Amino acid sequence: PKAAMLSHGSILANCAAMLYSDIKIKSDDVYLSYLPLAHVLERVFIVACILNSASIGFYQGEYTKMTEDAKLLK
Repeated sequence: PKAAMLSHGSILANCAAMLYSDIKIKSDDVYLSYLPLAHVLERVFIVACILNSASIGFYQGEYTKMTEDAKLLK
């Protein structure tokens, strides 16, 4: 909606910045994706998980069932 052009380089730069932050994603981590894929933060986390070989699970689409999704994903 903001019509901001986001390049692949900017997303990768955000992922690289995570390497220098307190956020450490390991290969045995599991991420429960609940934001829309068009959301910038969601894209950054998905790319970061892929780069670090972490697992990604997607919720059913209903916020009331997120605890069920987390249990199934575990």
